[in-house]
Amino acid sequence: MDETTYYSVMKKDELAIPWTSDSDKVLDLIKKDKDALLLSMTGKEDEETSEWIEHGMIETYEQQTLDQLVDTKSDHNMYLDNAFTIMDDLDKKGDPKNSPYVGALYLSAALTKKMMVPEKMTWVLGIAAAYGAGYGGKINPADYGIASWNDEDDKFVAKLLEQPTEPPLWKKNPVRILFQPIGNNYYYQISKAFQDIMELLKLNAGTFKFRNIQIDHSLELIHMANELSKFYPK
Repeated sequence: MDETTYYSVMKKDELAIPWTSDSDKVLDLIKKDKDALLLSMTGKEDEETSEWIEHGMIETYEQQTLDQLVDTKSDHNMYLDNAFTIMDDLDKKGDPKNSPYVGALYLSAALTKKMMVPEKMTWVLGIAAAYGAGYGGKINPADYGIASWNDEDDKFVAKLLEQPTEPPLWKKNPVRILFQPIGNNYYYQISKAFQDIMELLKLNAGTFKFRNIQIDHSLELIHMANELSKFYPK
């Protein structure tokens, strides 16, 4: 039998709703309450009785807010600084009142910080996310003085933007991929991060799907993504 992932939300140390596979109910609570804790658990049901046969550990995802990300009292934030550099550049090139890329760049900063990727990867994800969110102009990485940027990086970003941007879905026996050397694995992780950001940007349109999220940290950004969608709609 296939595995199913169930979700719930904890508020004030109590389950706010029963475990469910209905993502709309869960998302509604997470969007409204920054303190709500997202819970997930994957298990198998008896198809005849709907009783759980077995289930895994409960995973928890504390939501990060936009205020927490931009908190000036925190340590120097390379991830946010690089996102702001791209924002400022694109605002100068186009219409700052029509900037669908801003929300994507905030999410890129938040996610790369959680993933603790090398600085170059923050630029790769930020540039790809800006394009993916709808920026139609030309981004020149040379303007940012990115160390060791090359033609292969341009090709990688172009590849990320090819449709569809949704990840493959594994129904049974998912494949775990690990690239060597480690530098190549960073690109693989960034490809998943890019697809997750594109999925988070669908929250406002109501087409977001939990099953398309590949990086656990992305599930900690649902409330922030909803905040951003109000100010910077895609």
